[in-house]
Order: sequence, then C-alpha cells, then structure tokens
Amino acid sequence: MSPGSQFYGDKDLCRKYAVSLPVVRSAMAALAREGRIRRVRSQGTFVAKHMPRRQRGRQSRICVVAPLAAFFPHTAAIQAVQQHLAPLNGDLLLEQHPPHSLTPERIQEVVRTQLAKADGIVWVSAFMEELTCSLSAIREFADRIVFVNLRSSDHAFSSVCADYEGAACALTEHLIGQGCKRIGYVGGPKGRLAADMRLAGFKKALTAHGLRLVPQDAREHVDAMSVEAGQKSIQAMLSIGQHPEAVFAVTDQTARGVIAGLNEAGLRVPLDVAVVGFDNDPSVTAIPPYLTTAQLPFHELGDKAMQLLRHQLEGTLAPGAAYHVECPIMVRESSQWGKTTCDDEEKQTAQFSTVNKRLLQST
Repeated sequence: MSPGSQFYGDKDLCRKYAVSLPVVRSAMAALAREGRIRRVRSQGTFVAKHMPRRQRGRQSRICVVAPLAAFFPHTAAIQAVQQHLAPLNGDLLLEQHPPHSLTPERIQEVVRTQLAKADGIVWVSAFMEELTCSLSAIREFADRIVFVNLRSSDHAFSSVCADYEGAACALTEHLIGQGCKRIGYVGGPKGRLAADMRLAGFKKALTAHGLRLVPQDAREHVDAMSVEAGQKSIQAMLSIGQHPEAVFAVTDQTARGVIAGLNEAGLRVPLDVAVVGFDNDPSVTAIPPYLTTAQLPFHELGDKAMQLLRHQLEGTLAPGAAYHVECPIMVRESSQWGKTTCDDEEKQTAQFSTVNKRLLQST
C-alpha cells in the first residue's frame, strides 16, 4: 500500500487473516503507536504518509532468501547483509529455496511466512531472472522487500542487478584492445537472462568497432554452461576451419572447457588463442593459464540491497527503485593474445592436460 492510502478495516483484516477482532485491534493499536497508520474518526484507517524511523535500540531482523547459501556468490551477499546488521545487534534469518521455483504462489508463501518473523527480506536469485508473473498479492509488502538479480515486470519492487551486459562489453573491448579482430563466442541456454545479457554486451562491443561474429565461430546458445559444453563447442568450431584469434566464454567453467579443447588441438592459450570467461569462479581462476574474467559483485549487490531496504523500512524511500552494479574486470594471462607466460611450453601443455582431465571428470 502506498503512503496516505486507505488501510484495511478491522473486520476486513479478521476475514483476511482468520484472526479474532481483539487480536486485530491490538495489532492496529501497536501500528498506530509506531506511527505507521493513522485512524481518522468517521473516515477510516490510513497508511502514514511519512513512515517513522526505526526506534533506537530496537533489534532488526532481516531474512535473506537464497537458493544456494553455500554457493560462493550468494555467501558474499549474505555476508554483506550481516555486516549491516552487526552494528544494530540485528538477527539474520536464512530461507533457502530450490532454483527455478519462483511461482507466484511460492513467492507469496515465503514472503508472508518470513515477514511474520522479520522486518524485511533481501531475496537473492539463483541466476539473473525476470518475473513476468503478477506479484499483486504481495504488493502491499513492497516496502519490505528488495530483490537481488531479480526484476519484476510491474516495477513495483526495488531491485539491484549485476550489469552483465556492461561487463561483457568491457571484456570484449579488452580482447579487441589486445589486437583480436576475429572473436568467437560460446554462450549458454537460450532464454537464460544472464546468458542473453552477456551475449548482448559482446555483440555491442563488436558493432562499436565495426567487427562481426563469423558464423563458424558462433555457438550463441548452448544447453549447459559447463567444462564439457565449452570443450564440445570449441571442437565443433575447429572442425570447420581456421580458428578464431580469441574466444569469449559465457562462464569460467565454459572457458576452461574451451581451453581444454584448444589444448587438445595443439593450440596454446594465450599465444595462439586468447580466452576470457565470466564469474571469477575461484575453482577455475586459480588454475593456469590464469583466466581473465568478470567478477560477480554479490557482496556489493547485497550491500546495496540492504541500503535500499533500510531506507524503505525507515520510510525515506519508496519501493520500485532499480539499480545496476558494475562487474569488475579481472585481467589475467589468458587474454594476453600472442604472448606466452611459460618459458617451457611442454611444461605448460602438461599442466593443461592434468588440470583439464580433472575438471572434466568432475562435471
């Protein structure tokens, strides 16, 4: 509900939440004392036009909804929320949900359950997603929710998203700056918003420099973003003809598969072909050749989400804000086209073979 709008009547709330009239009246009295609603004789109850700031000394309780709490980017977002709560002696509640379970019914269930216990929710998406379904059933709670890497099509809720398109454009610009003009691309599943945004940024950079994607170098839509998918994609490219000067891989795992396929074909990275990935996955980037990639800024996303949520809870910011956070580019050796970083090339090839076999066995 928006500030100044008419609030539910006591009997309406009794029916809506199946509680008794004394319970509703007690809750309404508490809201009125906090200044969150105002009751006007003969007119009804209204949402306060200016929500009060949180009372000093009152403990904050924030719920983070995340599909994979142990996944390294989501861990960073959770830590950012904890850092905001620590000075307030606040509590963090964690709710995990399976990826791809974002039905309106499921969202409504989680929101109502968690907001009965917490002041607000930071909802972290498994991937970059856009909710095209209606969230009208929980719009009344919009000032208590901020989405991370999740956008709502009705723009009623605040969101903080990583700028995947901008980062992909910057990575491609970096390759062009290394002298690469023929750049291949290995993408992800069609319709996956994160993959689509990265492809859009890649093409934007090529167009800005008057370059084009050679059809035989393009695997724009690949069913999986994995080592195996990357290796099969580069093998298919190489079977057609001359290899590209560089390859943009949609994820670091995909990039490692690309490097494996190039190595098998006797091509060295970055001496013969430059490679870049995306995610700054520590399980991949610590392996030579050290991968140039884009950092997933989940700590910054969590930090910005908490800033927005605190302002919304204090009534100093209306819901519906949309922010993008830059993904820093991590330049390492894999993109230094035409250069070798290992004097002993036989040793380099042996390193590639050992590491790639281990990665492929794990996928």
